[in-house]
Amino acid sequence: MKLIFIFLALICLSKAQIVSISCEFTPMTINNNQEYGCWLTISNSIGFDNFLIINGAHTFGFSNENVTILLREAGTTSIVPRIICDRFPNLKWAEFSNYRISSLSETSFGGCESLEVIELNQNSITEITDRIFERNSNLINLDLSGNLITSLSSSVFQNNQNLETVNFANNRLTSLPNEIFDNLTRLRILNLQTNQITSLENVFGSLPSLERLYLYENNLTVLAADSFGIMENLIYLDLSSNPLINIENGAFRSLGNLEYFYAIACQLRNLNSDSFEGLTGLLTLNLNFNELENLPTGIFRHFERLFYLSLWGNRLKTLKRDQFGDLSFLTSADFDNNVINAIERNVIEDATNLNALLLSENLCASGIFSNFSANRVQHMERLQRCFRNFELSIETTTDNNANYEYHSAPEPGIQFRVLTDNIIHIALSPSNTTQQPLVEIFIGTANNTRSSIRWNQEQEVALVPTPEIIRVGQWNGFRISWANHVVLVSREGEQFPFMVFTIAETFDVNFFGLRTPESRGEWSIQPVDL
Repeated sequence: MKLIFIFLALICLSKAQIVSISCEFTPMTINNNQEYGCWLTISNSIGFDNFLIINGAHTFGFSNENVTILLREAGTTSIVPRIICDRFPNLKWAEFSNYRISSLSETSFGGCESLEVIELNQNSITEITDRIFERNSNLINLDLSGNLITSLSSSVFQNNQNLETVNFANNRLTSLPNEIFDNLTRLRILNLQTNQITSLENVFGSLPSLERLYLYENNLTVLAADSFGIMENLIYLDLSSNPLINIENGAFRSLGNLEYFYAIACQLRNLNSDSFEGLTGLLTLNLNFNELENLPTGIFRHFERLFYLSLWGNRLKTLKRDQFGDLSFLTSADFDNNVINAIERNVIEDATNLNALLLSENLCASGIFSNFSANRVQHMERLQRCFRNFELSIETTTDNNANYEYHSAPEPGIQFRVLTDNIIHIALSPSNTTQQPLVEIFIGTANNTRSSIRWNQEQEVALVPTPEIIRVGQWNGFRISWANHVVLVSREGEQFPFMVFTIAETFDVNFFGLRTPESRGEWSIQPVDL
């Protein structure tokens, strides 16, 4: 009985080691051209590379020399056997998708000098070395997406000047050799999305024909000046889902013809006034789902014909005219799901061709303002609260000063953002002095662990733990209201206050004061409505 089991096991092992290649040959139409092709079935999980025959009967009148197309039918193989190019020297299109290929060598395609398309997507390839495509000078389209590639040789494309499309999406690349693509003067589409690339420094030199560049979902944190070399024909760039901390001035300086730019969900908090320098031809800008709180003066001034702007899902509070350049081309603007509470009237008035304005889930207005050109009068009326709030807005700076800077207080309160490194003080008073009666609100005391309310500079009437309530290097948003003699202090975006004080005596808040006694503070203040 034991011998029988051993015998059966040997039979199974023998079957498992059987290797074969076969073709179902057939005429086919590809891109309106009549071709003769092979539907390839291969069983070669062990990586055998000494095949003598490819099984299959040719259609009458055709031979191996007529085969120009190779398409996947079934099977697995860990390599591309050399017999394929030896038998089919006139191949123009070779599909090796989803075969579980783990390695390539210089013999994989060495005999296929007419190849124009190689598809190697959805395999397990880990490395692309120098000479793999050395003899494929006619190559136009190369697809290596969905592999496990961690590195590329700097000269991998040395003899592939005719390449127009290269796809390395969904691999494990962390870096790219300097100027690896510079030889590809005809390259139109480059897909590097969903890798782990951390830097573009010196990667791109001159790519004069490149039109579309996909860098979605990598690990880029900084875009340095001239990150994209010379790409005068680039029209589409996607940098979405990168953890971008900084876009340096001049990063896009050479992209004057770029028309579509996407940087969605990039964790962007701050932009410089020249972050988009050079993008004079931009038509569409999408910065959805970032963490932008403040747009610097002139940030969009470089755009000469922008017609679609989307900043959905950020933390913007104010829209000002000096943030924009020419608005006459703008037809659609999406600011949904921000916390906008003030808009300068000229932002809307100067957008003379605006057709759709999206402001859902904002503060001063919420909704979709569609068909704007036909309904401009009604829509402008709906935006009056935003315009009024802008007129009442205050932007100021306080510097390490024990004295309050006083401003007239709007009823029934204020909401503000402050950029500072330390404690902030707000005073509420009938006059623009510290004379009693006086309410003082201290946020971030005791090394940023507590907050309190003080009455008449003596009595502490509220004290709560608020660890790390002041976020260093970020805008911190709060809301203070004083209707009906009840002082409520809330964080921006939170429904319930974290401090409350009921004033027992008659107390009119005519002024509010600001100070940052231990650091510099930049303030942006607007009125609130209950």
